[in-house]
Amino acid sequence: MPRSCLRLTTPLALALALLAGLAAADGDWQTGRATYYGLDGWSIHKGACGLGYQYKNQGTGWDVAAIADASPEFAGSCGRCYEVRCDPRSVVTDGYGNSFNRSGVCKHPGATVVVRTVDNCPCNYPGNAYSNKRWCCGDNSGTQGTHFDMSIWAFEKLADVAQGVAAIQFRRVPCSYTPSNPAPDGPTGMPPSEQPSALGYGGDAYNPPSNFASQPMVMRFDDSGEKQGALRPAGDWDTKSGTPTISLGDVLETGASASTSSSSSSSSSGSSCTDTPPSGSTCEQQKSNGQCGQPWMLSGNYCRATCGFCKPDGGSSSSSSSSSSSSSASSSSSGSSGCTDTAPSDGKGCWQHKQWGNCNQGWMTAGNYCASTCGRCGGSNSGSNGSNDGQQQQVQAFSSSSSSSSSSSSSSSWSGRRLRLK
Repeated sequence: MPRSCLRLTTPLALALALLAGLAAADGDWQTGRATYYGLDGWSIHKGACGLGYQYKNQGTGWDVAAIADASPEFAGSCGRCYEVRCDPRSVVTDGYGNSFNRSGVCKHPGATVVVRTVDNCPCNYPGNAYSNKRWCCGDNSGTQGTHFDMSIWAFEKLADVAQGVAAIQFRRVPCSYTPSNPAPDGPTGMPPSEQPSALGYGGDAYNPPSNFASQPMVMRFDDSGEKQGALRPAGDWDTKSGTPTISLGDVLETGASASTSSSSSSSSSGSSCTDTPPSGSTCEQQKSNGQCGQPWMLSGNYCRATCGFCKPDGGSSSSSSSSSSSSSASSSSSGSSGCTDTAPSDGKGCWQHKQWGNCNQGWMTAGNYCASTCGRCGGSNSGSNGSNDGQQQQVQAFSSSSSSSSSSSSSSSWSGRRLRLK
């Protein structure tokens, strides 16, 4: 498959790429398991990492994967690349303990494919119809290893798609890495429904538009998005607020997590606590309609101050009056007897734990952590914060979201996950 490497545009990106190459040279193969997706409406171009359309002649092309969010490999995996080979071990086990003989599933012993992580494979979450406990929860991980839901184009290079699941071995590699024994392409093409024009992208299924690598991206602040290193296209509001950006080209060279590591601390500061409303509405309306915890609101970084997901910097953000009143009430409550804002000993602040939806967790309430920030000091403020935390707890994993047209830019980055044994 033709591979065109993106030009490194920063010294940091070059250093990271060199380090990745050294790690790959010494890296040991790890045990894993793979299923596949990409057809029947389960698009590889709408992955939770927000990396957009996967052009065949760009980087790893259509060879992409989703990582199980119960795996240690999940953290910072967006944009990360792996070399994968089929493993003809006789027993493959699912999350329910069912075993399958896959000793004959491998098509090209010794051949490998390089895949880029563009999506996640969510475990089992209430209200997320696309989570999959059978494969994504880390069950039997001691023998099965990390689960990859690979694109059908990558999977069919290594294994028989009719068998649906295969044992694999994998290791991290630079995304520009070329295997010594690359597996040949399979017969599957990109269907008309998955062409760039059908999904709102430029170029064709093989080649991207000229501005592809220069597109500015910003990190996401929702819990799973931040953990995996997910991104979204930068908007005008990001430019106006000074939100740190990273080019898509750098992301595809070094991985989203590594590229945004220096921006993360800056993005979490008070200066990024904005109240950007979705087009055609206000933050007060979204909060009153119970939208604060919705995936499209979180992935778009909308109304973070009003929804209580960040702490305004000295009141300089454009927070609504209701948010300011809530903040004042919280400050007043924190001075009362028994109402403290003691953060847990994990080094994360109370506002970060609130953003992650931890306020109502048993260990938080038992230790009386972050009582003021989480609104557990009594009064009307408590009820408001509790409601928002409850909403966020319901969206701890990526899910399919059919948001309004006003959030079309962010809804494309959310993907429903399916894994089924053929």
